[in-house]
Amino acid sequence: MIRARENPFASHRVDALAYRFEHGGWEDLSARLHRQGYRGAIIGPYGSGKTTLLEQLAGRLRIAGRESQRIFVNAQRPRLTASQWRTVWRTAACREVVLIDGADLLPWWQWQAVRCLCVRSGGLIVAAHRSCGLPVLYRCTSSVAQLRQLLADLDVPLATDMAQLLYEEHLGDIRAVFRALYLRLAAGDFTGIAGRDAP
Repeated sequence: MIRARENPFASHRVDALAYRFEHGGWEDLSARLHRQGYRGAIIGPYGSGKTTLLEQLAGRLRIAGRESQRIFVNAQRPRLTASQWRTVWRTAACREVVLIDGADLLPWWQWQAVRCLCVRSGGLIVAAHRSCGLPVLYRCTSSVAQLRQLLADLDVPLATDMAQLLYEEHLGDIRAVFRALYLRLAAGDFTGIAGRDAP
């Protein structure tokens, strides 16, 4: 068994990982964002880093002097709440950038209303699993190589074939791989983790 805080796959450690670009980088993304008038979609499958990229982009916008507000939508709450509507309204009125994580889950009428509200905002950037009517800003993908790099960042070297096996088992969803590894370590199963023995 390993304590939650010491688990290398604890959310505070995983959330602190830098986004790993499969192609391009921050400079390319910034140039495209500027060309597209701070409007666009970060598209990709589950566990490919969309949320991480959107969060880190918000930080870079702030450093560049552009304020933004982030709204999170998921399958359990696929509609904007009254509070989230107020956030969209205020952010757009202040000409700040509206960031919506999970925009493709919104009902059609809500999505259209958001787009109309954001016409005069400082921008509208979303993370989605599929196209949602905004130009693609970046297409997130995942790979075994990316998984291995992230594992190295967490200082958790997996046995050679284990990364490939877990990547395939979780259909390329790197966040699901990390969740599975968290649960394994929490249960005291250190199989396949190089250089680690059960305590």
